[in-house]
Amino acid sequence: MLIVGSVRNRSFVLSGIALLLGAAVSLGVSRLEETPPPENLLPADAVVLCQWDGFTAHEAAWRQTAAYEALVESGCADFAKKLAEGLLAQAPPDVATLLEDAVGSVISKGVSFAIALNGGQGPPTPFAVLVLHRSSRLAAELQRLVRQAAGPRVEWQEKKINGRQVVWAALPRTPNVEAGWWSEGEHLVIAIGIQAIERATSVAAGTTPNVTHTQLWKTYHARKRAGVERTWFGWFDFRRLREAVQDIPVPARRGDGQPIRVGQIIEAFGLDRVGTIVSWSGLEGRAIRSETFVEAPAPRTGLLALADQKPMTLKDLPPLPAGSPSFAACRFDASRAYDEVLRSVRRFLELAPADAQREAEALIASLSDKLGFDPKADLCDSLGDVFCLYADPNQGGLFPGFGLVVKVDDSERLRSTVDLLLRRLQDVAGRDVTIQRTTKGGRELIGFTFRQGVPLGAFAIGRRWACVALSTQSVESFFLRVDGKLDSWRPSAEYEEVLNAVPKQFTQIALGDPRPGYRTLLGAAPLLFSIAQAALDRVGRRTIGPIELPVTAADIPPAELFVRPLFPNVAVWTVEEDGFRGIARYSLPGAPIFGQIGAGSTAATTGVLVALLLPAVQQAREAARRTRSRNNLKQLGLALHNYHDAYGRFPVGTHPNPKLPPEKRLSWMADVLPFVEQAPLYEQIDFEKPWDDPANRRALSRQVSVFVNPGQRAGRGRHGVTHYVGLAGLGRDAPMLPVTSRRAGVFGYDRIVRIRDIRDGSSNTMAVSEANKKLGPWGAGGPSTIRALTTRPCINGPDGIGGPFRGGVSVLFVDGSVRFVSES
Repeated sequence: MLIVGSVRNRSFVLSGIALLLGAAVSLGVSRLEETPPPENLLPADAVVLCQWDGFTAHEAAWRQTAAYEALVESGCADFAKKLAEGLLAQAPPDVATLLEDAVGSVISKGVSFAIALNGGQGPPTPFAVLVLHRSSRLAAELQRLVRQAAGPRVEWQEKKINGRQVVWAALPRTPNVEAGWWSEGEHLVIAIGIQAIERATSVAAGTTPNVTHTQLWKTYHARKRAGVERTWFGWFDFRRLREAVQDIPVPARRGDGQPIRVGQIIEAFGLDRVGTIVSWSGLEGRAIRSETFVEAPAPRTGLLALADQKPMTLKDLPPLPAGSPSFAACRFDASRAYDEVLRSVRRFLELAPADAQREAEALIASLSDKLGFDPKADLCDSLGDVFCLYADPNQGGLFPGFGLVVKVDDSERLRSTVDLLLRRLQDVAGRDVTIQRTTKGGRELIGFTFRQGVPLGAFAIGRRWACVALSTQSVESFFLRVDGKLDSWRPSAEYEEVLNAVPKQFTQIALGDPRPGYRTLLGAAPLLFSIAQAALDRVGRRTIGPIELPVTAADIPPAELFVRPLFPNVAVWTVEEDGFRGIARYSLPGAPIFGQIGAGSTAATTGVLVALLLPAVQQAREAARRTRSRNNLKQLGLALHNYHDAYGRFPVGTHPNPKLPPEKRLSWMADVLPFVEQAPLYEQIDFEKPWDDPANRRALSRQVSVFVNPGQRAGRGRHGVTHYVGLAGLGRDAPMLPVTSRRAGVFGYDRIVRIRDIRDGSSNTMAVSEANKKLGPWGAGGPSTIRALTTRPCINGPDGIGGPFRGGVSVLFVDGSVRFVSES
């Protein structure tokens, strides 16, 4: 048989492993009459089906592609082979051999896979079948390794089932679940699932229909595009899955006491119109082409309506930067989407009890009051239906700039809504975020920075478009293009050729050049190798000794060789009467189409940029969490003052109950629940009983968001936890001190404190602090919710007074202000 290297030649097989990410040198294989087509071994009731032919059957077409030239002829395959050899050399010999043979076989010869459900009565019983094409010789190696890995707990048997000599075992602690394999001619067949061996072998024997007898296979597998050698085909049969699970009840009941079933939920969200999702890909000259079709016949409602948009063309795009390497745009009617989502939610609520419906409707009705604006009328209705994300090569400095542009229908209303949101942001963020306003070209440009001066972004709202970008320069340049003062993007001859391969009208489009991203990735290789080797050295010193990468940066081919054959990639989605269709044309397998913004046109490039930006991203996330924690403390401060207005005093550290010791009483946090919008939860608590009494278990198991610091994990347990504590004062006896003591704080076990008792001034007295140790239930009296300062260091010390953020702790003072107190 024809091969690109002998199977006995280890290095060529290893090169196959290395090319698993997107390329392989193709092989040709003779066909034996006793070996059936792989699809004959897949069950007819397959919900999920995938079939990859391997490069063997498509050697001539594969060698004509730009991907082959970039990955193989550039020398990248040799680099990957060397890397694979070095890594496999460190694996156990048996594992290395099986991996090398199995992966090489999948790449060259192909694989088929299916997940099936039973078609009978009762709950669905799934099983999976995996067919490694022409790979029966792997059975002995697989058996040896599986037996060794499973150990004596699994009893493997060899038995003839439906005329097949099967190695199989029932898996422990999983009733009726079994796994096994056998050789079907030259194929290796592996099955796992409920009664999987009997069901899979009956398909192979022909006593149970295989997938080729189904209408799905006859309809979609037979459809082939002229000029394309199809290499991959698959589907997800959502209709069959829905029919199998639609009568299964969920753990909830309707208002009439009847169970809610899965099918009713699917119908409520409009997904009952979804049939099968079919996808294929193949080789088309120098390109890789793929198509996906989602069966969803009109009329489409619910979640499907979000994708059922009007078509658009390139003429509907905003003016993009000249020379922009990539952009992604879509048609999306936000106002219609809001209505459809709301209708879906209400259809779902029709399944709920009447009191739940009333609560949800009240929440929906109060949404405008809580937000301060009508989300439908003031936001969604003011937006247009075109959204576009684009790379801006003319802005950005070290990293390319990008912009997000949204069409605008009512600019005045949108500005009013955004101004309100900016005021809310300023109230929440305080001095952490600075908002800067500048007028240029008759438009107001608004920029954001952290208090350290780190730029967050900028935006402006024009008459027809709103633009958001990393910098005010990017925003200004967009509107200069709107005014015709800067050149805009026009498709070059190369882009025109790519666009001619897809429909002219679409609801979504992504167009991008992968070359800048791969060029950036390869250019960063020396730095990446230095970082990787340094990391391995650190790990090796702590564990097994020096670890050396089997390759160096010098083994990577020049970027020019890799990117020279590549060309722009395009993907579009269209809406049809019977569903949605996605069409993509790539120059390189594995290079993502959507999201090719800026330098990151590949997943690897995105990873590089994320790694380089990681410190800044972590700082931004920490600042955001710190701001949210400060907001929680402000809410607690407002609740304490409202409580004082209502009762003439602050809440006692533990709910007054002389029959119980302090550590068994309810906490002050339970007392302020009505003042943090948790009145229904407050009504569920029996304050005469201990906090851990079964009567209070359900209420105190609830997690209350204002008691949880977003910088810490909430944890899982029987009771909702708090990350904030009331401060009792100084010394271990502080909770028991009288209000007249100079060491007494705001919270004591039985101490009543009023504003007039704060003799040092409310702006100088701490009331509530973040906590980072000895965390406990929010409903429990005692150390879980009140703490004293007893041991130095007072902050981030043994007392557990401290936060998850570096340098100190956020503290609520009695006057309602929140300040960051340094640990030093």
